[in-house]
Amino acid sequence: MNNNEQFFRVARLHADLMAVDRELQKIGRVSNEQAAIRAIALHLPIDDADAKALDAADEKLAEDRAELLRRRRGLVDRLWPDFLDLADSEVERLDAECGAGGWNDLPARCFDTLETVTLSFAQRLEDMVATWNHVGSVLTEFSQGLPVNDSTQTTPLGDSPITRLGPREQGSYAGVVIRGRSIALVSRHETLEWFLSELESELSVMMQKARTRLLAGDDDPTEVEMEAAW
Repeated sequence: MNNNEQFFRVARLHADLMAVDRELQKIGRVSNEQAAIRAIALHLPIDDADAKALDAADEKLAEDRAELLRRRRGLVDRLWPDFLDLADSEVERLDAECGAGGWNDLPARCFDTLETVTLSFAQRLEDMVATWNHVGSVLTEFSQGLPVNDSTQTTPLGDSPITRLGPREQGSYAGVVIRGRSIALVSRHETLEWFLSELESELSVMMQKARTRLLAGDDDPTEVEMEAAW
């Protein structure tokens, strides 16, 4: 990330948002426990003091939940603009480093190189993949807790500028689309295999062109007559 201050500001806000969500989850679990206790209490003798204690506990949970939701709305309101600014700057940086088309032109620029240069380009591609996946992972993680779409949703939110790709069967996401610009996580091995396959294809075309030029024209062999040695 180029803008460390912005990154850490988003990271702090996101951490605060996740902390609030954890507290809300705890309240949800306690509320379920309280509901179970009330269901059991209907069939048991219970004195007024215990009934009042249950009512007071429910009121306290409701107050705590309302306060946490208020804090959460405030955090989301603060996180939205910073997150989108960070996303814009990071996507612009990816465009500058990788090109608007990612790395699709890399084989064309590398097809005429020998093994050493090919390895150098492969390392460059690995670095670009690592940068791409890092940005994609960070932005996907920071989108957690925001009102975003998932690409598997049957009923999208509609006007959200963010869509997370997934989730997969194991519950993880494969990247994020922000304002129509996709940063899908990619496999290092699959991307290198794609690169090498593209390079092989271009080299094959180059050799065919060279063969055509070299073999063009008439075949005019020079015959040398040798006298027999007796």
